[in-house]
Amino acid sequence: MNEDDVIQTLGTRLETLTSPLFVLWEDQDLPVGQPRPYLRFELNPTVPLQLISGAKQHVGFAQIMVVTETGGFGSEANRISREIADLFEYETRLACANGWLDVTTHTTPRPAFRSGDDWLKPVQVNFIAM
Repeated sequence: MNEDDVIQTLGTRLETLTSPLFVLWEDQDLPVGQPRPYLRFELNPTVPLQLISGAKQHVGFAQIMVVTETGGFGSEANRISREIADLFEYETRLACANGWLDVTTHTTPRPAFRSGDDWLKPVQVNFIAM
């Protein structure tokens, strides 16, 4: 298992949103004219730990940023971020490559903030994968 497997697992789960949104992955540029809302995904892993058994343990978090337009009282960003949090409830176990990925804390939307014309609402998903 590697970081790509973790990203694939989390991304596949994001695709099950009620209204799937465009996801801007870490290695992509935002397409010109991309309408809001959309999601921005960043993986923040720690160094994989080599276990005595030979397996590797990956511990880290994914930050999923909900990007909406300003001026909507944050309602759309709040709704989408709650839906994302519901996909990654505490102790959710997902198949990941030839192992698993567990959500290790309650996933809760973080405080929103403005960046230019964008309203950003982060959702942090803490995980362990093995």
